[in-house]
Amino acid sequence: MARSQPAGTLFASNTSSLDITAIAQGLPHPERVLGLHFFNPPPLMRLVEVIHGRLTSDETLTAATQLMKAWQKAPVRCTSTPGFIVNRVARPFYGEAQRMVEAGVADAATIDLAMREVGGFRMGPMELTDLIGQDVSLAVGTSVWEQTGRDERYTPTELQRQLVADGRLGRKSGQGVFRYDASGQPLDASPDRALAVALTAGPIVTNPVGRTVAMLVNEAVDLVARGEASAEDVDTAMELGTNYPKGPIAWGAEIGFDVIAEQLRHLDAAFPGGRYRPSPALGAQVGS
Repeated sequence: MARSQPAGTLFASNTSSLDITAIAQGLPHPERVLGLHFFNPPPLMRLVEVIHGRLTSDETLTAATQLMKAWQKAPVRCTSTPGFIVNRVARPFYGEAQRMVEAGVADAATIDLAMREVGGFRMGPMELTDLIGQDVSLAVGTSVWEQTGRDERYTPTELQRQLVADGRLGRKSGQGVFRYDASGQPLDASPDRALAVALTAGPIVTNPVGRTVAMLVNEAVDLVARGEASAEDVDTAMELGTNYPKGPIAWGAEIGFDVIAEQLRHLDAAFPGGRYRPSPALGAQVGS
């Protein structure tokens, strides 16, 4: 196929997790291979991650970026890192909620309420994974975990693994974290509002919003420090791709990167093992 195409043809994959460099290897023109990761539903979602592997040429990136702008999309650039921008940075949004439910801090509906009403997120993490599909969410998370050498930051939770093993895949199967009626409305999502308020006003270890935001900021500054995307593109990607109320870099600056680092140190002490290790880049952000 590649041999029969004109010299100006670009070869783009819509993959959300496959390595673009690996796709390009062995092709006649690997410099013309890149990722163009659209978000669902593509006609409505403006964000497109423009992914370059080690063999992708600058000319290919420029042409693809200009094409996305001509299509009225909002392109952001990223290297071919596991999960790219959105699926890498967003892992804690799901993982922290699942871990808090596993630990008995609160039920899923109460965690979701706190994230919506205090955190300002459009959907809670538990209802969102039910919408995405627990199997799909687990597959993406497992892919990032495997590609990062099974880094503890991305270890899938037993809660989600068990949901998938039990066939509780979310709305599409009628039951996931919550049970659903025929119209897709949850039947057992009754939050404890007083508990949600108390948790978000309490210490970081049991604060679902504080914990999640600290981890989102940590992921974002790490990705930027590795040179995989710019701070502006990370914030744009998370605002447009996930509808977060703020980009994580801007959020970290507002809270204070030193505050985020201290919160992570508390979490790391409470849950040793590496998941909550503060990025060295947080210190650089404080001085910038």
